[in-house]
Amino acid sequence: MKLELTYREESLLLDSVVTRIRTIEKLIYGWNEFPDEHTPNLIEMYTKDLVDLKEIESKLLKPLI
Repeated sequence: MKLELTYREESLLLDSVVTRIRTIEKLIYGWNEFPDEHTPNLIEMYTKDLVDLKEIESKLLKPLI
């Protein structure tokens, strides 16, 4: 899928993706510091999201550079 976005839209989207990446990184850090029985599944699930979001981030950064 190809989206035609304005510079502002790209910037807002990038900000949202970066915010979500930082949130997931903080969650994973917290789960590692204070694990419980759900920690392994949560880390696995959110790590997959993190990988996808970082890929999206790199795609969004290319046009801005």
